[in-house]
Amino acid sequence: MNEGLFQSVNAALQFAYNYQGSPVLSVMNRMGQVSGAALGKGLAGVDGAAQAGMIKRHVASMGKFPEALIIAEFAPRTYPCSCRSLCCLGYTRNQQWSDAVNNIADIVRIEALGEHKTTHPIRRACVEKFFGCSVTQTRMAETLDIHESTLSRMIGKVRRYLTQQQDQVMMGLEDVLNCVVSKIY
Repeated sequence: MNEGLFQSVNAALQFAYNYQGSPVLSVMNRMGQVSGAALGKGLAGVDGAAQAGMIKRHVASMGKFPEALIIAEFAPRTYPCSCRSLCCLGYTRNQQWSDAVNNIADIVRIEALGEHKTTHPIRRACVEKFFGCSVTQTRMAETLDIHESTLSRMIGKVRRYLTQQQDQVMMGLEDVLNCVVSKIY
C-alpha cells in the first residue's frame, strides 16, 4: 500500500516552509532522542530536507505570485533570536516572508486597488492583515494616517482578491503535490 507522507496538501506545505533541519548531535545525545518515526514519519535530516525541497520546487514552478501567496500563508513570520543584545526583541523577521508580502502588495496595487491611490505601507498592511497579523484596523488607520472606513474598504477588496487567487493556487497545488507526496516513501 502506497501511503502518503502527509494528511493533506496543507500539511505538506506547512512542513516544507517550517522545516528547520536537525542539529548535529553527538552519538550519546542521539541515543537519548525519540525515534525518527515520531518526528513526522521519519522526515529528519537529509530525508526531511529533500522532501521540503521537492515541495518548494513544485511551488516555485507555479510562478512568483503563487509562490509568494504560499510563502505568506505557510512560512513563519519570525524566527526566535537569542542574541541577547539590548535591542533584541527575542525574534527576527523572516526575510522570505517579508519579501513575499512585499511582492503581493505590489500586485495588489494593480489587481485589487487599481482605483485607489495607495502607498506601499498601506497595501502591505492590507496584505499582512489578510495573512493574520493581529493589529487592529483602528490602530492600522492611525499609524498609516488614513481614515478607518477607507482602510476597511481597501482591506475588503484585498481580502476578496487574495482569497480568489489563493483558492486557484491551492487547486493547482492539489494536483501537483498529491502526486509528489504520495510517491515519496
